[in-house]
Amino acid sequence: MNACNVNREQAGGGAAATERAVFAPAYDLMRDASGWTIVLDVPGATRETIDLEVTPERGATVLTINARVPSRGAPEGGAMLVQEYRVGDYRAAFRLPADADAERIEASYDAGVLSVRLPVSAKAGPRKIALSRD
Repeated sequence: MNACNVNREQAGGGAAATERAVFAPAYDLMRDASGWTIVLDVPGATRETIDLEVTPERGATVLTINARVPSRGAPEGGAMLVQEYRVGDYRAAFRLPADADAERIEASYDAGVLSVRLPVSAKAGPRKIALSRD
């Protein structure tokens, strides 16, 4: 499976204080006989702010993952004194292998880690071809 188009970009066009950073999440890719597993770090995101989408793109199938992390501000009546922790969005896109079954993709999210399971298509297995009589 080839990673494609893992984005690192600045979102928006306003003043620096209002721009949201876009991060490419760190990920691990594993393969076994039944498919692939992608494990991505998306700390600060919630189940409600994670979006996975499979789309056809230039003759391939692409899995796109977007996760939004809400901004944190100073407490009401207070002031932000130091802000080293940058928040932003996560974006990654993966070109799926031809034998991946996009209809059966599963995902789970726990403690800042997103796991995506891409099973091998049943159609992808070997099959016998019978010879016809002429």
